[in-house]
Amino acid sequence: MTVVGRIAPSPTGRLHLGHARSFLLAWWSARSQGGRVVLRVDDLDAGRVVPGSIEAIIDDLRWLGLDWDGAPLLQSTPAAPHAEALKR
Repeated sequence: MTVVGRIAPSPTGRLHLGHARSFLLAWWSARSQGGRVVLRVDDLDAGRVVPGSIEAIIDDLRWLGLDWDGAPLLQSTPAAPHAEALKR
């Protein structure tokens, strides 16, 4: 079984030290086991999303040397997989 870790910031502002620490631990755990890392932005609370914060968070993660596999995912899109899961 392949380990998959995730880092899931909310785009409500800049990355802070607590987030950086948590993301580093999740990244290290997955990578040390030969696993993948997914960046999933938790943007479902649209009223709290700060414009430009997704790009700033990505810049901060890259500055810290953290990487992920594939394109960053926005939790708000696509909604179809979420709707199917709710139906099940």
